[in-house]
Amino acid sequence: RAVAGAEYGSFEHTLLRAGYSAATQDDRFGLAVAGRTFSRDDYTIGGSGPTLVNSAYRDSAVSLGMRFDPVPGHRLSAVGSSFAAEAGAPGMVNDPDPDASTQETHRYASLAYDGAGPDGKISWRAAVYHAFHEYDYISEWGMVTETTTQGGRIHVALPTFAAGRLTVGGELERIKHRQKEGAFNSPDTDYDIYALFAEERLPLDRLTLYLGTRYDWYRGKTLETTGLDVSPDRETFEHASWRGGAVYDAADWLSLRAAVGTGFRPPVANELTGEVITPFGAIY
Repeated sequence: RAVAGAEYGSFEHTLLRAGYSAATQDDRFGLAVAGRTFSRDDYTIGGSGPTLVNSAYRDSAVSLGMRFDPVPGHRLSAVGSSFAAEAGAPGMVNDPDPDASTQETHRYASLAYDGAGPDGKISWRAAVYHAFHEYDYISEWGMVTETTTQGGRIHVALPTFAAGRLTVGGELERIKHRQKEGAFNSPDTDYDIYALFAEERLPLDRLTLYLGTRYDWYRGKTLETTGLDVSPDRETFEHASWRGGAVYDAADWLSLRAAVGTGFRPPVANELTGEVITPFGAIY
């Protein structure tokens, strides 16, 4: 199956998109690919006001997905995507910068395995992923930053009680944030996150009750950074949270939900460091 489309509008708005998906006759293997490109020239303020100089925008994206079912109840799947964008950065409307711009690149890839026992009562999933983001600000005071995220997650679902289901698992994630060219806003950092979780779901006719808990262990590190006066530091934190709730299917088209729980937000690099000396002064 193939699809395609195109758009054209004001301010040279142009969008082209296409996609293709296919599967083998026995449906054990399938793939899908899609892409798009978009562009828009400088626009006018308020639709009929003066043209905002350097406000053009362009991006392109492509994605690919594949799945393979070697035997019934087991599936391997892979996903990859790439996105790139370039936009003018005019700044103040009354005094726009004609040359500044931003460029962003995103790349993502994941691999997952879903399986189940012979009777389907026990199921599991394991997945790993990798993501990359680069941000470039191009101007007299330009900068480049890169963020890399890698992680994995695994969980198992087990039958409990008469019709309940318990899901238990864990996940880990590592985030690396690096200041590249001319970046003076925050230090280089590493984050390591480890978590364990469990949730019980109990369906009772139209009503489903659930209760879950999660334990997070978090480590944040600030590193020596070119262009900044940073005292490297490392801190660890841990937190246990919980949530509970109910879902009531009042009708085929209406579900009522209620939930309560707790959460945890770990500190970011600047909060760990306390003070960073930049060429423009101290950041607290």
